[in-house]
Amino acid sequence: MAGSRTQESHLLPPHCSAASAFPLIGITGKALGVLVLLFENTQWQRLLLSRKTQTNGFVQTLQALLAPQIAYAHTKAFLNIAADWTWERNADGRTVIHHCSKRPPSTSEDLLTHALHNPAYSARFKTLIDSRVPFRDERQSVDVGTGKKTVSLSGEPVFTSNGDYLGCRGIARDVSEEEAYTKRIRFQAKRDPLTGLANRTTFKKQLKRTFDDWMEHGDRATLFHLDLDKFKMLNDTYGHAFGDQILKVVARRLKTIPSEEATIARLGGDEFAIIDPALFRRVAIKDCAQALIRTLNEPLEINGTCIRLGCSIGVSVLPEDGATGEQLLGNADLALYSAKKAGRNRFHFFTPQMRGKVEAKETARQAIGEAHRANEIGLKFLEIRDMDGDTLLGAEAVLTCARGEIGAQHMRALRFTLAQTDEAVEIGTNFIRRACIQMADWNQRLDTQKFVSVALNPAQAEDPNLSQTISRIVAETGLGYSNLQLNILPESLRRDSVSLKRQLLHLSELGVALGLVDYGSLMVSPFHYVSAGIKKLNLDLSQIDRLDHHSTRQSLGRALVNFAHQLGCEVCVSGYQGHLDDTQVKTLGGRTYLRDQVDDAVSANALETILFG
Repeated sequence: MAGSRTQESHLLPPHCSAASAFPLIGITGKALGVLVLLFENTQWQRLLLSRKTQTNGFVQTLQALLAPQIAYAHTKAFLNIAADWTWERNADGRTVIHHCSKRPPSTSEDLLTHALHNPAYSARFKTLIDSRVPFRDERQSVDVGTGKKTVSLSGEPVFTSNGDYLGCRGIARDVSEEEAYTKRIRFQAKRDPLTGLANRTTFKKQLKRTFDDWMEHGDRATLFHLDLDKFKMLNDTYGHAFGDQILKVVARRLKTIPSEEATIARLGGDEFAIIDPALFRRVAIKDCAQALIRTLNEPLEINGTCIRLGCSIGVSVLPEDGATGEQLLGNADLALYSAKKAGRNRFHFFTPQMRGKVEAKETARQAIGEAHRANEIGLKFLEIRDMDGDTLLGAEAVLTCARGEIGAQHMRALRFTLAQTDEAVEIGTNFIRRACIQMADWNQRLDTQKFVSVALNPAQAEDPNLSQTISRIVAETGLGYSNLQLNILPESLRRDSVSLKRQLLHLSELGVALGLVDYGSLMVSPFHYVSAGIKKLNLDLSQIDRLDHHSTRQSLGRALVNFAHQLGCEVCVSGYQGHLDDTQVKTLGGRTYLRDQVDDAVSANALETILFG
């Protein structure tokens, strides 16, 4: 403590201007005395060389005296940060603990006492010390009465200069909060944050373990792949918060059905999966699948709104339905797709035929891509005639492929396979351009205003530049907007894309006629096509024979045409060949019809002969 700098101080000699005092503490913390420094009035420049040498020597001595105290202070500061205790254990096994953290002594000392008296931990502690090698961060959970705590010990052996073993010393830490945080992070990494079910990564790891168990012990298992019915509609109608509540209820219900050995996961969205090693008999698997459907069909109330869901399930069984976990899941997905396609709210077992269909589609997809690159994609035409006067009004263009067995009919059936190729938009754009060029040429040479009808593949319907592309084609070919009809697939409309509807309405304003493919064959709400500006409905009578209905194809066709008229739409009838004759088809009330089937589509030269005939 610095004293007064005036000569009037009674504590300082007359020739001193100030004083400072420092307590001297030994390495063990014991007080050794006080060091007092007196500062003379004499200026440093006026001191003799001998005095300066003495002073410098004194400063060096002072530094040597204070160095251990400074080192001890630094060591203690670091220990306060790095450890709650230091400990020493001598060669005869006696342990001495020193509390060094700022935590309440009772809590930390009780914890370490519990740890060292815990049989499992004390045995481990003794083994580590007896090994006489350094160890780091050895952890043990201890029940202290108020809950689980975790202690971490680190230590290293102590030897004399002669190599005699003196014992061990180290630090200990209370890492309970750190351990709880780590466990929480690990849990979150393995779980879906919304439902608490296993996430996709955890599920795939469990699939691998299940396969390992089968390889080692022959343990079988069953995989269920679930998809909620109507979820997207409810989520879009009531909002995502509402949808999240649905998913939480579904997760709780799913836990009540499989065995305790099952792993239940949310793979994403409204997609769930279950792997159950306790299920491998066909009857038990069916019972479980039916119970899942029944449970998820029960009404549930969210924020005062009562709803019903339902689910579709695909089932694959280990080892029959997969040589790897990925294959087992993929095959269950194929079975799920089959269940959804069959009408939803049901389950299907995987069959090899499902995989065969997928492989056939992949072969076709590759063939389409190769045909495009080899310039083997062509087009043919079908006559579109007026229902009353049988006048040729225009033509429907259809894609053809010269590669393999793919032809006009197959290309129409493979429209979704086509959409999965990398060149889908390019193929579709070239198709429309060629059809427009051909019709523009005919109209110019015939001085007429016939139209060409073309269908958009699913990839084109998702193209954000669709309307710009069509406008550019019309400008380049000189066809005229009113001489073009674009037909949309029901599946594209069911996506309820705001972008697609906006572009279709823009094209409709320009004068392009908009049509719907396969009217009456799929459950597409009139709102979807009327709100998109679609006024031309293509009724394929060959598609409605799948309906389980007592009415004849003719009466069903007439009812669909009447309904379309009430909506202000026109109907073009096709696919009647082999079911109705020309006279019967004209009684349906449609505006136009396609004289031939897709397989009978003709080349541009053949149709030109008819036009100019």
